[in-house]
Amino acid sequence: MENEQEYLKRQLINAKRTFDLTFEQVGSGRCVTDLDGWIKEVNQKFCDIIGYTMDETLKLRVKNLTYPEDWDIDWEYKKKLFAGEIPYFSMQKRYIKKDGSLTWVYTTVTLIKGNEDIDDYLIGIVQDINSQKEAEEWLMNENEKLEAIVADRTRQLIEANKIKDQTIKELNTLKELLLKNATIDPLTGLYNRRHMLEKITEELDRTKRTHHVFSLILTDIDYFKDINDLRGHDCGDEVLQMVSKLLKRELRSMDVVCRWGGEEFLILLPETSEDGARQIAERIRKRIQNHTFFYEDMPFTLTMTFGVSSFKGDHNIKEMIKAADLALYAGKDLGRNRVV
Repeated sequence: MENEQEYLKRQLINAKRTFDLTFEQVGSGRCVTDLDGWIKEVNQKFCDIIGYTMDETLKLRVKNLTYPEDWDIDWEYKKKLFAGEIPYFSMQKRYIKKDGSLTWVYTTVTLIKGNEDIDDYLIGIVQDINSQKEAEEWLMNENEKLEAIVADRTRQLIEANKIKDQTIKELNTLKELLLKNATIDPLTGLYNRRHMLEKITEELDRTKRTHHVFSLILTDIDYFKDINDLRGHDCGDEVLQMVSKLLKRELRSMDVVCRWGGEEFLILLPETSEDGARQIAERIRKRIQNHTFFYEDMPFTLTMTFGVSSFKGDHNIKEMIKAADLALYAGKDLGRNRVV
């Protein structure tokens, strides 16, 4: 019969096989490189993103794939990673595909350390921003099961503890990255639409049990198209980021805000009546209106319009969001920069 250490090693081999197979099935590209950036291992999704075959990809360096204007930023992050200043980094960058065309990706890079805490290799999780796919919940569940097996078996063997610690560290890092990609909007750092719908569903279920009330605020930036047309899309992106930070600062810790789409934001206000939601929306409206924004040292101002809806006892999520949407567009028709 195999001993405990042999059993553990077999489980870890099976875990890696499961992990590799799973990455072939999810929408994220996976790229493993050595410390000099030479690609050592990829999945088919990564090859699909850059347009090379598997064999061709394994002869490349990440620097050769990266658009020159983006490499300096990429390298500055990597220097901080190697210096131990950050555990991982995420950035938007452009890859040069095999046919010479450019494609935008959102990549998260993690430095993995081996025995004695020595830098070993880099793992990059890559998503095509134009068709970003959310991480699979199944993968996280399987990782948790594998982590439990490793934790249970390795406690019995001193030598196996080294394997356990390394495996748990890698699984936890990847789990955090996958969870982040599944719930966070990469541009603003706010929750995405899917995660917000989950939060509203939880709040709706809780409200039905407690008979409390909650409200929604749907808001967007007035004349946002003019910002993009007059100042450029880079300015538009920065405006979305600045507005996101202002919204988070003005809300309570219990509130949830997400980027609903484009320049629209949806806010969930637990245990808040419609009147209370209007007061919160009005406070935020004034805060935005009186704030001076800067882009390339040039000041400008903007306004936002807010639509409010509240749970009436028999509403479903779709009806509540629709009510907030109708209120928002009523505010637009009335001249914008108002709460309806």
